[in-house]
Amino acid sequence: MDQIDWKSNDTRNQIEAETRFIRAYIYFEMVKLWGNIPLVTVPLRPEEANIPQSNPDEVYKVIESDLLFAAENAQLKGAQWTADWSKTNDGHATVYAAKSLLARVFLFYTGYYNKTALPNGTTNAQIITHLTDVYNSGHGLVAPYKNLWPAACSIRDASATPIGLTTTYAGEGNKETVWAIKFNSTGVWGTNDGFSGMRLIGLRSGQVASFGTTCYGDGSWGCMPVSAGFEAGWKSEEPTDPRINLSIMNCTNEGISLITDNDVREFTGFYPKKYICLGNGSQNIYTAQELQFQINQYTDFMVIRYADVLLMLSELTKDASYMNEVRSRVGLAAVTYTEEALRKERKHELAFEGIRYWDLLRYDYTLDYAANAVTYSGTVKYGKTRTETKTISGAKLKACKGLSQIPNNQITLSNGILVQNEGWK
Repeated sequence: MDQIDWKSNDTRNQIEAETRFIRAYIYFEMVKLWGNIPLVTVPLRPEEANIPQSNPDEVYKVIESDLLFAAENAQLKGAQWTADWSKTNDGHATVYAAKSLLARVFLFYTGYYNKTALPNGTTNAQIITHLTDVYNSGHGLVAPYKNLWPAACSIRDASATPIGLTTTYAGEGNKETVWAIKFNSTGVWGTNDGFSGMRLIGLRSGQVASFGTTCYGDGSWGCMPVSAGFEAGWKSEEPTDPRINLSIMNCTNEGISLITDNDVREFTGFYPKKYICLGNGSQNIYTAQELQFQINQYTDFMVIRYADVLLMLSELTKDASYMNEVRSRVGLAAVTYTEEALRKERKHELAFEGIRYWDLLRYDYTLDYAANAVTYSGTVKYGKTRTETKTISGAKLKACKGLSQIPNNQITLSNGILVQNEGWK
């Protein structure tokens, strides 16, 4: 950065803030996954690049410092979010995105590691101040809830009545999007350009009946089935919650069934609706754009929604009013604040948005809560008639502390400098 002739310090600081925000986000994702990771904050020559893993506290110090800098210098410094700003700047990290991500980091770090503050000293009270700024930022809730995702608002309504492609989708960069990862429509076969990870969510090509009468895309490998127990549990806990049918695609309700014994694995009859692939047959929403739906699923991934800001504020202040704003949007009655009420609301409001697992890990540093939540044993379909028994052991989650396995090929390439996580050796 010192090699650039900046027009002003504000411009330099803004660019640095956005860059440090991205570094903080990536390191946060990595330290959650693997716990013990190499930390690089200065340029390294190739012969210097094989370095030992750092203590997680050192990584969190960098994350905290980066986000505090971004919270002071990123876009929208001293200004509010507006729809006009978003038309040309959507996707940029803002001071409000930095403050919101800092709160998420705080909650995970203090919960998972049983701490009271971040390593550099950021406290609960300071995080509340940051989130209060986001609360007054111009961001807000999109109503109705279904308008947040194309599939939820354009395929079937809550009663499963077909409504074709008439849509009320709020669009990318709407007021609820505090920060999103942008995807484009330039994907072509044979390269990774433009590929969206969301394309893998949904039904398996050729193995499911009634594709021609739905808007759902096939060829998505049948990934990410929702457990029947999750759907049933949600109905038991909050039977009038409209988010159930807007978050979960029920194959039975939508006339979709298995037709063969080919490779549809772990078929439960339920899929996440929020990011399910769209585009098929006469209902192909990409035809007019001359795009191939299997490689052009370019819906943005919303990393931080304003609803999460409200729920984090409730959790940190123990004030149910913020949580009840979220509930009011979907017509649910107000509740008093309890820890379990907050956790249930997060589970339902943020379902299938990549947050639940990390919440489970941070709710109880002994990991008993997470272990109980993930323990499972039951039978699932492997094609139309075949079945398999699946077992998930909460004890194994505790043994590896919820961390993922460090790829063994990376350990080999490091000549043993990298050390495997406990529970995976």
